[in-house]
Amino acid sequence: EAFSSVKLGRFTFKAFFYMVLICVPYLMAESFRAKGKELATVMFDWLHLFMLAQVIIENMISILENVAVISGKDKTHWIKKIQDKINGLLS
Repeated sequence: EAFSSVKLGRFTFKAFFYMVLICVPYLMAESFRAKGKELATVMFDWLHLFMLAQVIIENMISILENVAVISGKDKTHWIKKIQDKINGLLS
């Protein structure tokens, strides 16, 4: 597939947005930690970890969808397999 400036622009925007989502709560937590404000520190630490987990999960799902499409399967092939496996473990 040919190189596309639209895809590069979309990637750059997503990477910047992800970095902001991850960095801002971390920097806020560190700022409040330096000031000795524990409640705000805990809240922003939690928010940082939550945002980090969301970005990781979103990218993992995107990679699994891309792998499925590349291998000629339905876009949700691997996601359905993982969901079935998790449901089997929880049942």
